Amino acid sequence: MSIKNNLILSGGWAHNFEKSVPHVVETLDEVGFASDVVFDISDSIKLLETKTYDLITVLACWFQMQDPRYSQQNREIWSRATSQRWRETMLRHKNSGTGLLAMHTATICFDDWSEWPKWVGGSWDWQKSSHPPLGALSVAPCADHVIVAGVESFSIRDEMYSNLLRDDSSQVILQSTDGKSTQPTLWVNESKPGRVVYNALGHDLVSVAHLTHRQLIKRSALWACRASDAQVEAVTL
Repeated sequence: MSIKNNLILSGGWAHNFEKSVPHVVETLDEVGFASDVVFDISDSIKLLETKTYDLITVLACWFQMQDPRYSQQNREIWSRATSQRWRETMLRHKNSGTGLLAMHTATICFDDWSEWPKWVGGSWDWQKSSHPPLGALSVAPCADHVIVAGVESFSIRDEMYSNLLRDDSSQVILQSTDGKSTQPTLWVNESKPGRVVYNALGHDLVSVAHLTHRQLIKRSALWACRASDAQVEAVTL
């Protein structure tokens, strides 16, 4: 299996990414990904400008924090805007067909850049989106797709992101329920120059270390990089 280059953009508000992301790196290493990891938007610019990536993975929570629920102190530490230079560099990767694996809080990110939700195929809606407290979820495939082929329903502790905006071109293939509502959990999109997977799971180390979730992360990354269906489906528990 040839080595694939992956940039993981992480860091940000209200999550211990420094603890969970190394496990994602190990998980993807098992299927041939060599990952560069950065924990702030600005730290990714030079890498994006100088390297070619097969995959960009975003497991981060960087946004402007304009909602009144956030204090000025919160904003001083955690608020981020994107630079024109960074946006243009990301667009070059998108338009060249680089795959995208967006996880959990990625739908909240980069809220000053209108192209981001178009790329992901959906976004957080500050008027409607929310999540119940961290808790037990039942997750199951809801469509035929190689990423979820042979995957049985499973239980996981995570946040159930609810009422996200989603493009019509995004196909939901996995859904979650907490016993009160059912929500889309993983969608795929092939309408971009590159393939896109959004996975709403991934709040913490417990989530990304879950065996079935690890399988889904591996399969998602491979599919986003246009691996064959046989290569994707060969990833088992």
